[in-house]
Amino acid sequence: MKLPRSVHFIGIGGIGISGLAKIFLEFGLKVSGSDLFDSPGIRYLKNNKANIKIGRHRAENVADDVELVVYTNAIKKNNPEYRAAQRKGIKLMSYPQCVGRLLQDYIPLVVSGTHGKSTTTAMLAKIFLSAGLDPSILVGTKIKECDNNNSRLGLGRHFILEGDEYKEAFLNYSPLGLIINNIEADHLDYYKNESAIIRAFQKLARKVPAKGFVIANADDANVMKSVRGVKCRLITYGLKHGDYQAMHIRRYGELTRFAVKGPENFDLALKVPGLHNVQNALAACVLALTFRISLETIKKALLAYEGAWRRFEIKSKKRGILFIDDYAHHPTEIKVTLATARQLFIGRRIWCVFQPHSQDRTRKLFSGFVSAFKDCDWLVLTEIYHVAGRENTRPFSAKSLYKEIKTYKKNCIYFKNYKTIPRILSKKLISGDVVITMGAGNITEISDGYLK
Repeated sequence: MKLPRSVHFIGIGGIGISGLAKIFLEFGLKVSGSDLFDSPGIRYLKNNKANIKIGRHRAENVADDVELVVYTNAIKKNNPEYRAAQRKGIKLMSYPQCVGRLLQDYIPLVVSGTHGKSTTTAMLAKIFLSAGLDPSILVGTKIKECDNNNSRLGLGRHFILEGDEYKEAFLNYSPLGLIINNIEADHLDYYKNESAIIRAFQKLARKVPAKGFVIANADDANVMKSVRGVKCRLITYGLKHGDYQAMHIRRYGELTRFAVKGPENFDLALKVPGLHNVQNALAACVLALTFRISLETIKKALLAYEGAWRRFEIKSKKRGILFIDDYAHHPTEIKVTLATARQLFIGRRIWCVFQPHSQDRTRKLFSGFVSAFKDCDWLVLTEIYHVAGRENTRPFSAKSLYKEIKTYKKNCIYFKNYKTIPRILSKKLISGDVVITMGAGNITEISDGYLK
């Protein structure tokens, strides 16, 4: 990609697009941007000489010397900054289009799937960094492998990327190595149904060239549908099926240990808990093996992996109360996270403080959400986090969810204003309790508020 001298980002605070802005800063480019709200990611970019305007988008935010405007998929084409770029004849690219052009200069390794993308991307990055391959990385969360940020510009040939399926964004990428973790109904504000989602993943898998690799979860029927007809080498993994199978999974102290049966047999150990992380680690391991990274390096890297921001992240252990923060916002993710907590914290009360993410998702996956909280002792619900530019449905309230869950879970509380929750928790929590704040919005502020 021929790099412009000056780039402006509309919606620069998004977790993906802010990572791209960071990479462009590391290239030495002039970076500006705008966003409706301030955030730690934006403050990081400002501290590294990005010129960012907070508040309502304005045409004057796009300076005359800007050569490229990159915009988030959430903005509409009548956005004043988008229209200003058009009037000035400045080149416009969506975030995934720009990333796709950037990847043309690298060996792209893409991690996709409805769940587990960020963790698997981080694990894969850890392996490649441990192997001394110095990859570039772009991921949808903050990870230690990027110095607690969401991207890094390496000097190596590989670019490890989390591939987002929303609006088929990942079809802008042409990976040489592709992982498909799982496929499930989500983003139904864009996709008509689950079959449409499967077709999108199928298009992605068929973009992998004959010399490339697709690493597919053989336990997931939808994944196996998506990889039919691929022209490259297909390698499968899973807990029950696949060329590589994880077996004899046990938790010993702080570690999860398991055996891998495949073309070669070996053992792996992880610090991060849960069967979902066994699957994530196995996928990263298999892709790393196809790129001839030694098994010894893979083992050491996965054992050293300590998790990512907001992925079952332990935030505090004060006064005998454990606070965990998690990004889960889909019914399947909620069930997996709570099941993991139930296995780890036997005999302790588990509180889930959940903020639904988007009215559209909450309404369309309603029955899944109703049954997702069986593994917690107390459920605290707050109002739905509104996602700008992604609400294509009639207004919907979390109170409807509360009323339905209350029919089987008496220990369920609803608060319209999430800021009141820390005060209520301070009255009800006792030593030994485990509190999991959960959701993709700003629910993470709850534990911060309680600890204050």
